[in-house]
Amino acid sequence: MQKSSQENYCIDFYRFIFSLIIMVYHSWMFTGIYGNGLFNYGFYAVDFYFIVTGYLMMNSINKRNDKVDNLGKETFNFIYRKIKKIFPAIIVSFLIGIIFVYGKNINIKLLVSDNIIGESLLLGILGYEMPVNIALWYISAMIMSLMILYPFARKDKEKYIYYIAPLILFITLMLVRKNGIWINAPLHSHFFFRNGFYKAIIFIILGNLSFKLSNVIKDKKYSRNKIIALSIVEPLIYILLIYNMHFNIIGSIFEALLFTFVVALSFSNITFSKRIFKSIIWKKLGIFGFYVFLSHIPVRTYLLRHNIHPYNEMLIKYILISLAVTTVVYIFVEIILKNFKKNN
Repeated sequence: MQKSSQENYCIDFYRFIFSLIIMVYHSWMFTGIYGNGLFNYGFYAVDFYFIVTGYLMMNSINKRNDKVDNLGKETFNFIYRKIKKIFPAIIVSFLIGIIFVYGKNINIKLLVSDNIIGESLLLGILGYEMPVNIALWYISAMIMSLMILYPFARKDKEKYIYYIAPLILFITLMLVRKNGIWINAPLHSHFFFRNGFYKAIIFIILGNLSFKLSNVIKDKKYSRNKIIALSIVEPLIYILLIYNMHFNIIGSIFEALLFTFVVALSFSNITFSKRIFKSIIWKKLGIFGFYVFLSHIPVRTYLLRHNIHPYNEMLIKYILISLAVTTVVYIFVEIILKNFKKNN
């Protein structure tokens, strides 16, 4: 197996790109009619994030050679570490979001209301309202899905990859198809969960399978010509996927398969992208992209309430203010993390 570093800055670069696409996709509300904006199928970009999450879940488990001691405790610790990394950004963006959404109407009664408390506790995927930042459905769905899938994978990763994960994937797909659950409308609800939960389960499992595929890719020996070919195919697939997010030229199943393959290819580090994206600036850009994802919805809410202008003008304001808010979030989080490291 070819050795690869723990970091993959190519993936971080695409984290940034797909966050921008999600932000622009959400601008359709400025037109008043769904489908009249840019990147009208930008919800596909979230698939990338879930697949990467699934890959990293299996990567984390694969690094552990010890036997399972207490599965419940290990699952809790895994989720805790996951939340701990992103919690400062969630809190800072959430507090700023409250200002954008409520402004002068902020009061103690509002801050302790069921909606605000439920959203801050990331319970949106269970049907709680998310009046400040509906984008938090993604975090909520990710955590809930990992709580379910991680124990299976940690207990027996080989059995999970070959049998349990495909079975859960098949059952979820049948449930979605039989009940007409449109997973790309994540805030609608079916049974106990919002649709985003089913989307998370499907694509995190695809990410688990992407991890296995990536190892298969690493294990093979390649001639220089094959490496060059794969190095050309990799960005072309990403370009096709991005193009599809505006024009929807390929079906959702093919889109999911392409994402699963290209994420595996990127993480394999056998292509030239590892050389191109070797600077840590790409990692920082990926983090900034995640903060864009967390920060843009409250800005959109504010602009919808206070501005009525042509779409292009609204889009420019929306992007500029969102990037400005994201920069503030980034600076505050960096300060918090530096102080935390000094005190520990």
